[in-house]
Amino acid sequence: MQKKPKEGHITELTVGEYRILEDPFEWNISFRKDENCEWLQWKISKSDWNPSVGVPKVLYAREEDLLLLDRE
Repeated sequence: MQKKPKEGHITELTVGEYRILEDPFEWNISFRKDENCEWLQWKISKSDWNPSVGVPKVLYAREEDLLLLDRE
């Protein structure tokens, strides 16, 4: 299970609804807190995670590790 980082500016992302897609080398998990929220993408290497362990209820990310895309 993912642990909350001890350093940096941390963003906590609640996982409610999710979908798991398999790519050749990674897992692509689309998730959102609830139907009022937009979908977010979490990509993780197949060697770092196995879907059989389940999707965490909360994901933690250092703000400098987030890539935000704006649709215009």
